[in-house]
Amino acid sequence: MNNINLINNVLQKYHNNISNKNKIIIFFTPFLYHIKKNHKTYMNFFKEHIIRNEENKLHFNLFAFIDVDKETLIDIYIKILKTYNALRRFVNLYKKNKIEMVIETDLLLNNIDLTSKKVLCIIQNQKKYLFYIFELLKIIYNSLSNSEFFFSKPLEIKNPYNNLKFEYHNLCNIYFFMKFNGIQFNEIFYRYFKCNFDTEMFLHRNFNYLRECSIQNYVYNNIENNYLYIEIMNMINNYNNIIGKKYRILIHEDFPMEKLYNIMKKYLHLYINSWYSYIEYEAENYLKELNHRLFYFQKYNPQFGRLKYKIIKKYCFKRKRTIIKTTKTFDDKHINFMSNLNMSFDGHYKYIILHDDIDHDNDDEYDDEYDDEYDDEYDDEY
Repeated sequence: MNNINLINNVLQKYHNNISNKNKIIIFFTPFLYHIKKNHKTYMNFFKEHIIRNEENKLHFNLFAFIDVDKETLIDIYIKILKTYNALRRFVNLYKKNKIEMVIETDLLLNNIDLTSKKVLCIIQNQKKYLFYIFELLKIIYNSLSNSEFFFSKPLEIKNPYNNLKFEYHNLCNIYFFMKFNGIQFNEIFYRYFKCNFDTEMFLHRNFNYLRECSIQNYVYNNIENNYLYIEIMNMINNYNNIIGKKYRILIHEDFPMEKLYNIMKKYLHLYINSWYSYIEYEAENYLKELNHRLFYFQKYNPQFGRLKYKIIKKYCFKRKRTIIKTTKTFDDKHINFMSNLNMSFDGHYKYIILHDDIDHDNDDEYDDEYDDEYDDEYDDEY
């Protein structure tokens, strides 16, 4: 159905009593021609050609030419637009059913449940691809939060099966699929949507937020544990350099790396933010909070990270002698990071630094009192 037939059918169905149909067809034909190229055409047409200021002479010339009142013209316009959109939806649905389905598994090669409300179909190059929405969100997050040495470099969001970037309409479909299905938005994707999916605008408006994302990826999603272990030891050494000897954290060199990372990763996140945050006062607050938490971390268990040998004595009646065995363990008892620390940090922390020389005199007495609690145990301090 061409544009003229569409308008003529709408007039015959809803406004058959109008005499000058040809003039109305001439008036609306350019509108249907341009709407295929620009989704904003119908709004511009409505504002510029129908809703006119009455002081404009063209307004009177227009209605004199087509010989209809303004309300009738608006009603014809709405009916034409409604019919056109219905036909367009029908054509898109027909094409969608005829297009070949090339991917019916997720990224782990598991079959996708077509009836699930979390499955989205994306069409590219006349082929259909099925995705679980959470897999798409992960791809979007990894692309937009990409960075090199904490400098953000967002990448194009691409289809992992054909390496073609998702076009504007694909990203809109993903966003509104989440919105209409009540799926929680990814913060970074929502910010990207607010920038109209413009990468340069997104980078300019969110450089602070993207720095935080790059730090979070480095701490929590980094597969190079050796680098993280070095960062953790640097964090502890920096803390030990500004604190009294009595309150230092000592980690044995053989302490399990994976366990140390799992315990210290949230502290490491504060440490990296204190170094690389764009906002100076936030970096200072991160450093204060880190030292505050590390102080109570050490205070909760001063023996954390130390190697302990436990001596087990057992008398063997068969051999008529005592068998002595030793077991090696690491003290990993620690305070929960989310514990509420109510004590004011600044004043108490400054007091410890100012009275560092007094604490040194009492270190031996402190260690002796603590070690007396353990029978048949001794520590190998790093």
